[in-house]
Amino acid sequence: VIEDQFGKTPAIREIGFIVDNIYSIDEDKRNIAKRNHQINERLQVIKVMKDSIAHEAGLQPGDKLLQINDVYIPKTADAIDFIALKIVPHLDPKENISFLIIRGRHAIQLETKEG
Repeated sequence: VIEDQFGKTPAIREIGFIVDNIYSIDEDKRNIAKRNHQINERLQVIKVMKDSIAHEAGLQPGDKLLQINDVYIPKTADAIDFIALKIVPHLDPKENISFLIIRGRHAIQLETKEG
């Protein structure tokens, strides 16, 4: 069952969300996930932690991540590691943090407030 595999990745605590993409699903079930659940290679927000950077910016479950602070998020199996290793170390919670997302059919820019 797809629900048993999708969304079980660890939280990225520094941002305050759980994200996942199709690569956590068994290869033989990926076409069903794409067709019936709109899950694809793009990282999708599964959960947003209260009082986090993600919460402050207005991220919601279902949002698909395109960029964080103008850094493109790759559509690969290691996209979560990319965020943890290449983006998180450069985040400063005292400065604006921006997210370019897809929500529904619209690209939206979200930001935290400075300080």
